Amino acid sequence: MPNSALASCLAVLATNPMDRAKTIMQLPGVGASWGKNMREVTMNMVKKEGALRGLYRGLPVAMVRESSKNVFRIGLFLPVLKVIHTDDDNPAPAWKRFMAGCLSGGIGAVSSNPFDLIKTRMQVPAAMCEYENGMVALKKICAKEGWKTLYKGVGASVMRDMLGSSVNLTVQSIASEALVRNMILSPGSPVLGALSGVLSAAASVAVMQPIDTSRAYVYLKPHIHKDTIRAFRYIVLREGPLALYKGSRAHFFRTAPHYAAMFALLE
Repeated sequence: MPNSALASCLAVLATNPMDRAKTIMQLPGVGASWGKNMREVTMNMVKKEGALRGLYRGLPVAMVRESSKNVFRIGLFLPVLKVIHTDDDNPAPAWKRFMAGCLSGGIGAVSSNPFDLIKTRMQVPAAMCEYENGMVALKKICAKEGWKTLYKGVGASVMRDMLGSSVNLTVQSIASEALVRNMILSPGSPVLGALSGVLSAAASVAVMQPIDTSRAYVYLKPHIHKDTIRAFRYIVLREGPLALYKGSRAHFFRTAPHYAAMFALLE
């Protein structure tokens, strides 16, 4: 379990710029002014805030968020799978992997939700952010909004990570086994972990993005969007169904290298 937390922390070092670009693109009424795509948003982040501050704003909180999530999300996947699949002679079917991913992902979502909320608020444009760092954010949120705010959107986080983790870990494990079985790559190869991680990222983003966008609205404007279902309806009715997928390209370009690095390190 500690290895999964460490691997995810190291992966964030490479993917934080894409993660922040995704958050800015999801900002209601603001994202478009920063650019039409991830490239333009990233360039404006550097131009307006500087390379280091622009690309790595919110990095410490992002690292805590990843470690608190993946220590359970990935760390519990195989132990849970071994409980529900006791036949060591045959590989676990996809539905059992899906169930194990759902459970481990849900637990990871609950443990990381406070840091997810703080990270999202820290990643908005510097001029809009009222927090100097993660500790200041934690204190101000608890003082002004109450500690329960830290679990705002936790239902959406659980749903998102149950879906995302089940798809991610199922696709990754099946792809990894298939690549080894067909003698394309050897077990323990970092390339094996990286390739299976990228394949699983595409599937994960497809199912997570609508929930991710709706949850971002709740995190950033909780006084307007009371819950994820209302935010979802607002986006569909006001901006159109395709708006649920805004930032999806940035999400993939953040998730693919993140999973590639993480599973390569774990391999």
